[in-house]
Amino acid sequence: MKPENNSETYVDDKAEIHFRRAKKALLKYSNYKKIIVVTHGIVIRRFSFEPNIPFCGILEIDFDESFKCTEFQAY
Repeated sequence: MKPENNSETYVDDKAEIHFRRAKKALLKYSNYKKIIVVTHGIVIRRFSFEPNIPFCGILEIDFDESFKCTEFQAY
């Protein structure tokens, strides 16, 4: 449920939920050398420190089970 007075916390909580869901899905493919993932910026920002995500851009991310999410920044 969305907090009434702190929308930043709400956005951060939703981003954390998206990260956990994406990580769970990606772990199924951890035995592959490379995979391609198409997703929204809110998820990309949890996996990358890249401040400017280009439209239809490609970001390469080293991912494994120990991967920790990055701090969410709404640019």
